Amino acid sequence: IFSAALVSRRMSAAAAQTKDGIALLFADHQRFRNLFKEYESTTEPAAKRAIVESLIREIVPHASAEERHVYPLLKALPQGHAVTDRHYLDDTLNLELMEFLEKMDPMADWGLYDRTVRKFFMVEGEHIEEEEKWFKLVNSKLSVEERAHLEEKITSAKANAPVRRHSRARGRTSFRTVFDDAGRFFSDCKVKELLVFAGVAVPDSPWLLLRNVIWGVYYLFWSSKVHLFFSGLLFIYHHRYFISTAKSVVRWAFLQ
Repeated sequence: IFSAALVSRRMSAAAAQTKDGIALLFADHQRFRNLFKEYESTTEPAAKRAIVESLIREIVPHASAEERHVYPLLKALPQGHAVTDRHYLDDTLNLELMEFLEKMDPMADWGLYDRTVRKFFMVEGEHIEEEEKWFKLVNSKLSVEERAHLEEKITSAKANAPVRRHSRARGRTSFRTVFDDAGRFFSDCKVKELLVFAGVAVPDSPWLLLRNVIWGVYYLFWSSKVHLFFSGLLFIYHHRYFISTAKSVVRWAFLQ
């Protein structure tokens, strides 16, 4: 029994050592570069459009995970606030370009579409080069356990990120912006942490339920009509514990 437990602990420790959140992001970056090259080597317009759509589907959750879990770590570095602001600026510009590409009809003006794609590649390529330089510094300050935990958080954030994000019009606040911000806020459980710090006993279930409802409203109102059905299925799949959570909330309420 002792030997089996020892082997199990060693296997767990070895698994933790192989996990690395920054390495996971770097692997994404390399996949983006490969797609850039694939676009350049492809001559068929339909195939080129498919590559761009694939890039957008991958970059959106990737950028969301970085903003939530890596950019805050950058701020602890020298010049970290300025660097983080620059990364946010790059993300905003890239989102604008991706929205523009999604709305365009490539066949209406292929030359304009192709030039926009190449501009997007240039901005995104420079952005990930800059990120990797700073992310390496972040990683050098993390322990093995922290790197493994970061990978888990990034994997979860990518899985639960919206399928597409929309850039924010300057000087305008919309319900979409409110729910998007609220979803990130409660997903990170900042309010819960504050209450716990203040000595208030807060059960997990109500906050989990609230987060699920917020993301459900997001999917319902801001997914395209074509994607709405699949978004609903995705929401049900990821939050199939919704009913059990609701029951927990009811039990918790009656026990108060």
